[in-house]
Amino acid sequence: MSKTRYRFVHLSDIHFGQEKKGTLVIHQDVRDKLVEDCEAFSAKQGHADGILVIGDIAYAGKREEYDSAAQWLTRISEAVGCEPYSVRTIPGNHDIDRSKVNAFCKNAHSTIRGESNATLNSTLEELLAVEEQGNPLLPKVAAYREFASRFDCDFPSLKSPCWSKDYPLGSQYTLRLLGMSSVQVSDEADALGKMILGNNQYVIKEETNVVPVALIHHPLPWFKDATEAKPLLHRAAVLMFGHEHSLGVELVKNHYEQVQLQVFAGATNPPVGSNEFPFRYNWIEFELSEDPLNRHIRVSVWPRVWSVGRAAFISDQESLGARDCIVEKIPCPKFAPEVNRPDQAEDTGDSASDAAKGRVTMEDHDHNFERLKYFFWTHLDWQERLKALAHLDVLPKTANQPMPQTLEHLALQAAKRKGRMKELWDMTMAFVPPEEQLPNPYNQSHESEVKHV
Repeated sequence: MSKTRYRFVHLSDIHFGQEKKGTLVIHQDVRDKLVEDCEAFSAKQGHADGILVIGDIAYAGKREEYDSAAQWLTRISEAVGCEPYSVRTIPGNHDIDRSKVNAFCKNAHSTIRGESNATLNSTLEELLAVEEQGNPLLPKVAAYREFASRFDCDFPSLKSPCWSKDYPLGSQYTLRLLGMSSVQVSDEADALGKMILGNNQYVIKEETNVVPVALIHHPLPWFKDATEAKPLLHRAAVLMFGHEHSLGVELVKNHYEQVQLQVFAGATNPPVGSNEFPFRYNWIEFELSEDPLNRHIRVSVWPRVWSVGRAAFISDQESLGARDCIVEKIPCPKFAPEVNRPDQAEDTGDSASDAAKGRVTMEDHDHNFERLKYFFWTHLDWQERLKALAHLDVLPKTANQPMPQTLEHLALQAAKRKGRMKELWDMTMAFVPPEEQLPNPYNQSHESEVKHV
Protein backbone atom coordinates (compact mmCIF):
# COMPACT_ATOMS: atom_id res chain seq x y z
CA MET A 1 0.00 0.00 0.00
CA SER A 2 1.40 3.41 -1.00
CA LYS A 3 0.65 6.66 0.76
CA THR A 4 -0.76 9.55 -1.21
CA ARG A 5 -0.92 12.08 1.62
CA TYR A 6 1.51 13.52 4.17
CA ARG A 7 0.55 15.81 7.03
CA PHE A 8 2.98 17.94 9.07
CA VAL A 9 2.97 20.27 12.05
CA HIS A 10 4.46 23.51 10.71
CA LEU A 11 6.47 25.72 13.10
CA SER A 12 8.89 28.62 12.80
CA ASP A 13 10.59 31.22 14.97
CA ILE A 14 10.22 29.43 18.31
CA HIS A 15 13.16 31.34 19.83
CA PHE A 16 13.98 29.13 22.80
CA GLY A 17 16.07 31.22 25.19
CA GLN A 18 14.67 34.65 24.28
CA GLU A 19 12.68 34.94 27.50
CA LYS A 20 13.42 37.93 29.69
CA LYS A 21 11.63 40.50 31.84
CA GLY A 22 8.94 38.08 32.99
CA THR A 23 8.09 36.49 29.63
CA LEU A 24 9.33 32.97 30.49
CA VAL A 25 6.11 31.91 32.21
CA ILE A 26 3.95 33.15 29.32
CA HIS A 27 6.08 31.49 26.65
CA GLN A 28 6.18 28.19 28.51
CA ASP A 29 2.40 28.32 28.86
CA VAL A 30 1.97 29.03 25.13
CA ARG A 31 4.22 26.09 24.25
CA ASP A 32 2.30 23.81 26.63
CA LYS A 33 -0.97 24.91 25.06
CA LEU A 34 0.43 24.31 21.59
CA VAL A 35 1.16 20.69 22.54
CA GLU A 36 -2.42 20.35 23.82
CA ASP A 37 -3.78 21.88 20.62
CA CYS A 38 -1.68 19.52 18.50
CA GLU A 39 -3.08 16.54 20.40
CA ALA A 40 -6.66 17.73 19.93
CA PHE A 41 -6.18 18.56 16.25
CA SER A 42 -4.50 15.21 15.63
CA ALA A 43 -7.40 13.38 17.27
CA LYS A 44 -9.79 15.17 14.94
CA GLN A 45 -7.86 15.22 11.62
CA GLY A 46 -5.49 12.27 11.96
CA HIS A 47 -1.90 11.90 13.06
CA ALA A 48 1.03 13.83 11.59
CA ASP A 49 3.85 12.30 9.58
CA GLY A 50 6.40 14.76 10.92
CA ILE A 51 7.20 18.25 12.17
CA LEU A 52 8.66 21.01 9.96
CA VAL A 53 10.62 23.75 11.75
CA ILE A 54 11.47 26.64 9.42
CA GLY A 55 14.34 28.14 11.42
CA ASP A 56 15.01 30.18 14.56
CA ILE A 57 14.64 27.23 16.87
CA ALA A 58 16.93 28.95 19.36
CA TYR A 59 17.41 32.62 20.17
CA ALA A 60 21.21 32.83 20.53
CA GLY A 61 22.35 29.54 19.02
CA LYS A 62 23.32 28.02 22.39
CA ARG A 63 23.38 24.30 23.16
CA GLU A 64 21.10 24.61 26.20
CA GLU A 65 18.45 26.33 24.04
CA TYR A 66 18.49 23.38 21.66
CA ASP A 67 18.23 20.93 24.55
CA SER A 68 15.00 22.66 25.63
CA ALA A 69 13.73 22.72 22.05
CA ALA A 70 14.43 19.02 21.55
CA GLN A 71 12.49 18.07 24.69
CA TRP A 72 9.52 20.17 23.57
CA LEU A 73 9.57 18.74 20.03
CA THR A 74 9.52 15.26 21.54
CA ARG A 75 6.34 16.20 23.40
CA ILE A 76 4.78 17.40 20.14
CA SER A 77 5.74 14.21 18.32
CA GLU A 78 4.07 12.17 21.05
CA ALA A 79 0.96 14.38 20.85
CA VAL A 80 0.58 13.99 17.08
CA GLY A 81 1.58 10.36 16.78
CA CYS A 82 4.82 10.61 14.79
CA GLU A 83 8.29 9.29 15.57
CA PRO A 84 10.48 11.71 17.58
CA TYR A 85 13.10 11.68 14.80
CA SER A 86 10.51 12.80 12.20
CA VAL A 87 11.43 16.46 12.71
CA ARG A 88 12.78 18.34 9.68
CA THR A 89 14.63 21.53 10.58
CA ILE A 90 16.58 24.32 8.91
CA PRO A 91 18.59 27.14 10.56
CA GLY A 92 17.56 30.77 10.93
CA ASN A 93 19.59 33.82 11.90
CA HIS A 94 18.85 33.24 15.61
CA ASP A 95 20.42 29.79 15.28
CA ILE A 96 23.74 31.57 14.81
CA ASP A 97 25.94 31.79 17.92
CA ARG A 98 27.21 35.33 17.44
CA SER A 99 29.84 34.85 20.14
CA LYS A 100 31.53 32.56 17.60
CA VAL A 101 31.50 35.21 14.85
CA ASN A 102 35.12 36.29 15.24
CA ALA A 103 37.21 38.64 13.12
CA PHE A 104 38.02 35.93 10.57
CA CYS A 105 34.32 35.09 10.19
CA LYS A 106 33.36 38.77 9.84
CA ASN A 107 36.01 39.27 7.18
CA ALA A 108 34.72 36.25 5.25
CA HIS A 109 31.15 37.55 5.46
CA SER A 110 32.24 41.02 4.37
CA THR A 111 34.16 39.62 1.42
CA ILE A 112 31.19 37.59 0.17
CA ARG A 113 28.71 40.43 0.64
CA GLY A 114 31.05 42.83 -1.14
CA GLU A 115 31.17 40.75 -4.31
CA SER A 116 29.10 41.58 -7.35
CA ASN A 117 26.37 39.11 -8.18
CA ALA A 118 28.50 37.93 -11.11
CA THR A 119 31.39 36.86 -8.85
CA LEU A 120 29.54 36.08 -5.62
CA ASN A 121 29.23 32.32 -6.15
CA SER A 122 32.87 32.00 -7.17
CA THR A 123 34.02 33.62 -3.91
CA LEU A 124 31.53 31.61 -1.87
CA GLU A 125 32.79 28.41 -3.49
CA GLU A 126 36.39 29.31 -2.62
CA LEU A 127 35.54 29.89 1.04
CA LEU A 128 33.49 26.72 1.25
CA ALA A 129 36.48 24.77 -0.11
CA VAL A 130 38.58 25.66 2.96
CA GLU A 131 39.15 22.62 5.22
CA GLU A 132 36.50 22.38 7.91
CA GLN A 133 38.85 22.69 10.89
CA GLY A 134 39.97 26.11 9.64
CA ASN A 135 36.83 27.32 7.92
CA PRO A 136 35.63 30.65 9.40
CA LEU A 137 32.01 30.05 8.35
CA LEU A 138 31.43 26.99 10.55
CA PRO A 139 31.95 27.72 14.29
CA LYS A 140 28.84 29.91 14.46
CA VAL A 141 26.57 26.95 13.58
CA ALA A 142 28.27 24.21 15.64
CA ALA A 143 25.52 23.95 18.29
CA TYR A 144 22.78 24.05 15.65
CA ARG A 145 24.46 21.29 13.64
CA GLU A 146 24.62 19.00 16.67
CA PHE A 147 20.91 19.63 17.31
CA ALA A 148 19.99 19.03 13.66
CA SER A 149 22.04 15.84 13.53
CA ARG A 150 19.63 13.99 15.80
CA PHE A 151 16.97 14.57 13.12
CA ASP A 152 19.33 13.75 10.22
CA CYS A 153 19.07 17.39 9.07
CA ASP A 154 22.66 18.55 9.40
CA PHE A 155 24.31 19.96 6.29
CA PRO A 156 25.23 17.07 3.97
CA SER A 157 28.49 18.95 3.43
CA LEU A 158 29.80 22.48 3.73
CA LYS A 159 29.79 22.76 -0.05
CA SER A 160 26.18 21.58 -0.16
CA PRO A 161 24.27 22.73 2.94
CA CYS A 162 20.86 21.71 1.53
CA TRP A 163 19.45 18.40 2.80
CA SER A 164 16.88 16.33 0.93
CA LYS A 165 14.17 13.99 2.24
CA ASP A 166 11.93 11.92 -0.03
CA TYR A 167 8.39 10.71 0.70
CA PRO A 168 6.74 8.30 -1.79
CA LEU A 169 3.42 9.41 -3.26
CA GLY A 170 1.30 6.67 -4.76
CA SER A 171 3.07 3.99 -6.76
CA GLN A 172 5.52 6.15 -8.72
CA TYR A 173 5.67 9.75 -7.49
CA THR A 174 7.82 11.43 -4.82
CA LEU A 175 7.37 14.42 -2.53
CA ARG A 176 10.86 15.85 -1.94
CA LEU A 177 11.55 18.21 0.96
CA LEU A 178 14.62 20.41 0.45
CA GLY A 179 15.99 22.06 3.58
CA MET A 180 18.13 25.08 2.68
CA SER A 181 20.43 27.22 4.83
CA SER A 182 20.00 30.98 4.52
CA VAL A 183 22.70 31.66 7.14
CA GLN A 184 25.93 30.67 5.43
CA VAL A 185 26.59 34.41 5.77
CA SER A 186 24.86 35.78 8.88
CA ASP A 187 25.86 38.22 11.64
CA GLU A 188 24.81 41.56 13.15
CA ALA A 189 24.95 43.09 9.64
CA ASP A 190 22.01 40.98 8.39
CA ALA A 191 19.53 43.12 6.45
CA LEU A 192 17.23 43.05 3.45
CA GLY A 193 19.29 42.30 0.35
CA LYS A 194 22.35 41.29 2.42
CA MET A 195 21.77 37.54 2.94
CA ILE A 196 23.32 34.97 0.60
CA LEU A 197 21.59 31.80 -0.59
CA GLY A 198 24.13 30.61 -3.17
CA ASN A 199 23.71 28.52 -6.30
CA ASN A 200 24.93 25.49 -4.37
CA GLN A 201 21.36 25.45 -3.00
CA TYR A 202 18.95 27.36 -5.21
CA VAL A 203 19.59 25.31 -8.37
CA ILE A 204 16.84 22.74 -7.86
CA LYS A 205 17.29 19.69 -10.04
CA GLU A 206 14.18 18.78 -11.99
CA GLU A 207 13.33 15.08 -12.05
CA THR A 208 10.43 13.21 -13.58
CA ASN A 209 7.69 12.33 -11.07
CA VAL A 210 9.29 14.37 -8.26
CA VAL A 211 7.60 17.38 -6.67
CA PRO A 212 10.07 19.60 -4.75
CA VAL A 213 9.07 21.56 -1.65
CA ALA A 214 11.79 23.99 -0.51
CA LEU A 215 12.19 25.19 3.10
CA ILE A 216 14.04 28.53 3.49
CA HIS A 217 14.03 30.65 6.65
CA HIS A 218 14.40 34.07 4.99
CA PRO A 219 11.93 35.20 2.28
CA LEU A 220 13.48 36.06 -1.09
CA PRO A 221 13.80 39.88 -0.65
CA TRP A 222 16.41 39.25 2.06
CA PHE A 223 18.86 37.73 -0.45
CA LYS A 224 21.49 39.59 -2.42
CA ASP A 225 21.22 36.90 -5.08
CA ALA A 226 17.40 36.80 -5.17
CA THR A 227 17.21 37.78 -8.85
CA GLU A 228 19.37 34.83 -9.86
CA ALA A 229 17.71 32.46 -7.41
CA LYS A 230 14.07 33.23 -8.12
CA PRO A 231 13.59 31.46 -11.51
CA LEU A 232 15.47 28.37 -10.31
CA LEU A 233 13.56 28.23 -7.03
CA HIS A 234 10.37 28.38 -9.05
CA ARG A 235 11.01 24.75 -9.94
CA ALA A 236 9.70 23.98 -6.45
CA ALA A 237 5.95 23.48 -6.28
CA VAL A 238 5.97 25.02 -2.79
CA LEU A 239 8.31 27.44 -1.03
CA MET A 240 8.01 27.62 2.76
CA PHE A 241 9.42 30.65 4.62
CA GLY A 242 9.76 31.90 8.20
CA HIS A 243 11.52 34.91 9.75
CA GLU A 244 9.01 37.72 9.21
CA HIS A 245 6.50 36.48 11.84
CA SER A 246 3.47 36.98 9.55
CA LEU A 247 1.25 34.25 8.12
CA GLY A 248 0.76 34.15 4.38
CA VAL A 249 -0.40 31.59 1.81
CA GLU A 250 0.10 33.00 -1.67
CA LEU A 251 -0.33 31.43 -5.11
CA VAL A 252 2.35 32.91 -7.37
CA LYS A 253 2.44 32.71 -11.17
CA ASN A 254 5.47 33.80 -13.19
CA HIS A 255 5.64 35.16 -16.75
CA TYR A 256 5.70 31.61 -18.11
CA GLU A 257 2.43 30.66 -16.40
CA GLN A 258 4.26 28.41 -13.92
CA VAL A 259 2.39 28.20 -10.63
CA GLN A 260 3.99 28.03 -7.20
CA LEU A 261 2.57 28.16 -3.68
CA GLN A 262 4.47 30.29 -1.13
CA VAL A 263 3.71 29.68 2.54
CA PHE A 264 4.92 32.15 5.19
CA ALA A 265 4.79 30.46 8.58
CA GLY A 266 4.17 33.20 11.12
CA ALA A 267 5.99 32.99 14.47
CA THR A 268 5.34 30.31 17.07
CA ASN A 269 6.97 32.51 19.72
CA PRO A 270 7.51 36.11 18.66
CA PRO A 271 9.35 38.08 21.38
CA VAL A 272 6.08 39.57 22.58
CA GLY A 273 2.74 38.24 21.40
CA SER A 274 0.67 41.09 19.95
CA ASN A 275 -2.26 41.74 17.65
CA GLU A 276 0.22 42.31 14.82
CA PHE A 277 2.37 39.25 15.55
CA PRO A 278 0.37 36.73 17.62
CA PHE A 279 1.63 33.31 18.62
CA ARG A 280 0.77 30.96 15.79
CA TYR A 281 1.56 27.70 14.05
CA ASN A 282 0.03 25.63 11.24
CA TRP A 283 -0.80 22.18 10.06
CA ILE A 284 0.04 21.56 6.42
CA GLU A 285 -0.86 18.62 4.19
CA PHE A 286 0.43 17.51 0.79
CA GLU A 287 -1.81 15.13 -1.14
CA LEU A 288 -1.59 13.54 -4.56
CA SER A 289 -4.71 14.30 -6.60
CA GLU A 290 -7.17 11.50 -7.28
CA ASP A 291 -7.42 12.27 -11.01
CA PRO A 292 -4.90 9.99 -12.80
CA LEU A 293 -5.26 12.02 -16.02
CA ASN A 294 -4.47 15.38 -14.45
CA ARG A 295 -2.00 14.75 -11.65
CA HIS A 296 -1.33 17.63 -9.28
CA ILE A 297 -0.58 18.24 -5.61
CA ARG A 298 -3.29 19.51 -3.33
CA VAL A 299 -1.84 21.57 -0.47
CA SER A 300 -4.03 22.24 2.58
CA VAL A 301 -3.10 24.65 5.37
CA TRP A 302 -4.84 24.87 8.75
CA PRO A 303 -3.60 28.06 10.48
CA ARG A 304 -3.78 28.03 14.29
CA VAL A 305 -3.53 31.27 16.24
CA TRP A 306 -3.39 32.29 19.90
CA SER A 307 -6.59 33.70 21.34
CA VAL A 308 -5.88 36.12 24.19
CA GLY A 309 -9.46 35.84 25.43
CA ARG A 310 -9.44 32.04 25.53
CA ALA A 311 -5.75 31.77 26.42
CA ALA A 312 -5.47 28.92 23.91
CA PHE A 313 -4.86 28.20 20.26
CA ILE A 314 -7.87 28.32 17.95
CA SER A 315 -8.58 28.14 14.23
CA ASP A 316 -7.52 31.40 12.56
CA GLN A 317 -10.91 32.37 11.16
CA GLU A 318 -9.64 35.82 10.20
CA SER A 319 -7.41 34.12 7.62
CA LEU A 320 -9.87 31.36 6.74
CA GLY A 321 -13.15 33.26 6.46
CA ALA A 322 -15.88 30.67 5.93
CA ARG A 323 -13.39 27.94 5.01
CA ASP A 324 -12.22 25.07 7.19
CA CYS A 325 -8.74 25.30 5.70
CA ILE A 326 -6.83 26.95 2.87
CA VAL A 327 -6.61 24.61 -0.13
CA GLU A 328 -4.59 25.18 -3.31
CA LYS A 329 -4.00 22.86 -6.26
CA ILE A 330 -0.48 23.00 -7.67
CA PRO A 331 0.20 21.58 -11.17
CA CYS A 332 3.11 19.14 -11.43
CA PRO A 333 4.36 19.34 -15.04
CA LYS A 334 7.12 16.81 -14.34
CA PHE A 335 4.61 14.10 -13.44
CA ALA A 336 4.44 11.44 -16.13
CA PRO A 337 1.18 9.52 -16.69
CA GLU A 338 0.82 6.87 -14.05
CA VAL A 339 1.62 3.31 -14.99
CA ASN A 340 -1.18 0.97 -14.06
CA ARG A 341 0.11 -1.34 -11.33
CA PRO A 342 -2.79 -3.44 -10.05
CA ASP A 343 -0.52 -4.96 -7.42
CA GLN A 344 0.06 -1.57 -5.81
CA ALA A 345 -3.17 -0.04 -4.59
CA GLU A 346 -3.18 3.53 -3.37
CA ASP A 347 -3.80 4.38 0.27
CA THR A 348 -4.95 7.85 1.25
CA GLY A 349 -4.75 6.98 4.93
CA ASP A 350 -1.89 7.17 7.37
CA SER A 351 -0.47 3.65 7.19
CA ALA A 352 3.07 3.42 8.57
CA SER A 353 4.04 0.48 6.33
CA ASP A 354 4.52 2.08 2.92
CA ALA A 355 6.26 0.69 -0.17
CA ALA A 356 7.82 2.63 -3.00
CA LYS A 357 10.13 2.22 -5.94
CA GLY A 358 13.28 4.16 -6.77
CA ARG A 359 15.21 6.69 -4.72
CA VAL A 360 13.20 6.88 -1.50
CA THR A 361 14.66 7.54 1.92
CA MET A 362 11.71 6.44 3.99
CA GLU A 363 11.93 2.65 3.62
CA ASP A 364 12.07 0.43 6.69
CA HIS A 365 15.86 0.15 6.89
CA ASP A 366 16.20 3.92 6.62
CA HIS A 367 13.65 4.34 9.40
CA ASN A 368 15.89 2.18 11.56
CA PHE A 369 18.98 4.20 10.63
CA GLU A 370 17.22 7.50 11.32
CA ARG A 371 15.94 6.14 14.63
CA LEU A 372 19.45 5.03 15.60
CA LYS A 373 20.90 8.44 14.73
CA TYR A 374 18.22 10.14 16.81
CA PHE A 375 19.13 8.09 19.90
CA PHE A 376 22.85 8.42 19.15
CA TRP A 377 22.82 12.22 19.00
CA THR A 378 20.20 12.68 21.74
CA HIS A 379 21.54 10.50 24.54
CA LEU A 380 25.32 10.33 24.03
CA ASP A 381 27.68 13.25 24.61
CA TRP A 382 30.53 13.82 22.18
CA GLN A 383 33.02 11.75 24.18
CA GLU A 384 30.63 8.80 24.38
CA ARG A 385 29.90 9.04 20.66
CA LEU A 386 33.58 9.02 19.75
CA LYS A 387 34.30 6.10 22.09
CA ALA A 388 31.56 4.05 20.45
CA LEU A 389 32.74 4.88 16.94
CA ALA A 390 36.37 4.21 17.84
CA HIS A 391 35.40 0.83 19.31
CA LEU A 392 33.75 -0.09 16.00
CA ASP A 393 36.82 1.15 14.09
CA VAL A 394 34.74 3.28 11.72
CA LEU A 395 36.31 6.72 12.32
CA PRO A 396 37.97 8.26 9.23
CA LYS A 397 41.67 7.49 9.03
CA THR A 398 42.85 10.72 7.44
CA ALA A 399 45.59 13.19 8.30
CA ASN A 400 43.25 16.17 8.12
CA GLN A 401 40.34 15.37 10.39
CA PRO A 402 37.10 17.31 9.69
CA MET A 403 35.06 19.02 12.39
CA PRO A 404 33.34 16.71 14.93
CA GLN A 405 29.88 16.74 13.31
CA THR A 406 31.19 15.76 9.88
CA LEU A 407 33.61 13.21 11.33
CA GLU A 408 30.79 11.49 13.21
CA HIS A 409 28.48 11.53 10.19
CA LEU A 410 31.18 9.90 8.08
CA ALA A 411 31.73 7.30 10.79
CA LEU A 412 28.02 6.48 11.02
CA GLN A 413 27.88 5.96 7.27
CA ALA A 414 30.95 3.74 7.52
CA ALA A 415 29.30 1.69 10.29
CA LYS A 416 26.28 1.18 8.05
CA ARG A 417 28.44 0.28 5.07
CA LYS A 418 30.49 -2.23 7.08
CA GLY A 419 27.47 -3.92 8.64
CA ARG A 420 28.20 -2.77 12.21
CA MET A 421 24.71 -1.43 12.93
CA LYS A 422 23.70 -4.22 15.29
CA GLU A 423 26.65 -3.44 17.58
CA LEU A 424 26.18 0.30 17.34
CA TRP A 425 22.50 -0.03 18.22
CA ASP A 426 23.30 -2.03 21.37
CA MET A 427 26.05 0.41 22.41
CA THR A 428 23.69 3.36 21.91
CA MET A 429 20.81 1.78 23.84
CA ALA A 430 23.08 1.47 26.87
CA PHE A 431 22.76 5.28 27.24
CA VAL A 432 19.01 5.48 26.56
CA PRO A 433 16.60 5.58 29.55
CA PRO A 434 14.95 2.16 30.02
CA GLU A 435 11.48 3.49 29.21
CA GLU A 436 12.69 4.71 25.80
CA GLN A 437 14.77 1.68 24.81
CA LEU A 438 13.73 -0.31 21.75
CA PRO A 439 14.62 -3.83 20.61
CA ASN A 440 17.48 -4.07 18.13
CA PRO A 441 16.01 -4.20 14.59
CA TYR A 442 19.39 -5.28 13.22
CA ASN A 443 19.20 -8.64 15.00
CA GLN A 444 17.19 -9.98 12.09
CA SER A 445 18.60 -11.81 9.09
CA HIS A 446 18.12 -8.87 6.72
CA GLU A 447 21.23 -7.14 8.14
CA SER A 448 22.88 -7.43 4.74
CA GLU A 449 20.11 -5.37 3.17
CA VAL A 450 21.10 -2.27 5.14
CA LYS A 451 24.81 -2.23 4.43
CA HIS A 452 24.51 0.02 1.41
CA VAL A 453 24.65 3.80 1.82
